[in-house]
Amino acid sequence: MKILYLIPRFTTGGAEKIVLQYAQHFKDAGFEVAVASVIGGGEMVKDFEQAGIKIHVSHNKSWGSWRKLKKFYKKFSPDLVHSHVFSGDMASYLLVSKKTKWISTQHNVEFNTSFLRKVIWKYILQKADKVMAVSENVFNFDNKFFKLNKNKLILNRNGVEVEKWLSVPDNNFVNEKMQIATIGRLEKQKGHVYLIQALGQLKNYDWQWHVYGAGSLEKKLKNLAKKQGIENKVTWHGVVADMAYEYKNINVVVQPSLWEGLSLVTMEAMTAGRVVIGTSWSTDTLLENKKTGLIFKEKSVASLVEAIKYCFENKKDLEEMSKKAREYAKDNFALKKNITVLEKMYNEILTRY
Repeated sequence: MKILYLIPRFTTGGAEKIVLQYAQHFKDAGFEVAVASVIGGGEMVKDFEQAGIKIHVSHNKSWGSWRKLKKFYKKFSPDLVHSHVFSGDMASYLLVSKKTKWISTQHNVEFNTSFLRKVIWKYILQKADKVMAVSENVFNFDNKFFKLNKNKLILNRNGVEVEKWLSVPDNNFVNEKMQIATIGRLEKQKGHVYLIQALGQLKNYDWQWHVYGAGSLEKKLKNLAKKQGIENKVTWHGVVADMAYEYKNINVVVQPSLWEGLSLVTMEAMTAGRVVIGTSWSTDTLLENKKTGLIFKEKSVASLVEAIKYCFENKKDLEEMSKKAREYAKDNFALKKNITVLEKMYNEILTRY
């Protein structure tokens, strides 16, 4: 059987990392697998190539690029298309024939999506055979806005490769300087602005902020850090492939997201035994406040300042929190659970429909 995964780009993001893991698993299971991007390349091209996965890279939104993607699709002739994010879904809608089955994964709560895009999304998803939501929040959003048939929409919670993150050394708070990190795209959704403002009020505390990721707001965020007088306490790492290696120098991960589906960064950080400070969106169903992490009110600088201060004033509690977070993650975040559900879905959709 042939499976084609469609993604927007080969950039480092939650959807792309999940697709790499899916492609590796099903390739090893004997499926013929290919992955194609719809609108761009990215730094993860080498990861797919090193895994021996057939890929097609679209470099822009031009008509010529679309023709090449269509040609690749016809040549590969998949039995099943599994799309991710809006551009992947749109391409699937245009490419998939009646004989090919189509699954769409919805990764996010799309509050910030334009009304027009939501209308288009709702229309094209009616053609999909199954729509998979990665969290309860995403499931509820899709159910409300896309009005999908109850037999079409299913919940399959995301997971992470726990063995990889369990190999990270235990959290260590012996140094006076607190090593704080944020991990993710430098875009509005991730809420970096609120963290910069909070850290601006904590200039007298001994900390270093490590920013991992890239995006359209990078210049704006750097200017804001300078305006807050904290530019010398910030390290901009860009996109880093091996975050498991970076975690050995990190104590606390702050995820001030304004909305999320199910945060892979939070799951990875907890499994690595790091304290996560997050909004209700980035921690939803993942951690318990002051037991396995800390939760603050989204868009509230004051609430975030209070959470960070707590870390400085309760370092012994943080060590215990780190251990409990890792124990919980080990028992609950395994990607294997997600893939088991996906395997069943693939088999059912290819044999029954």
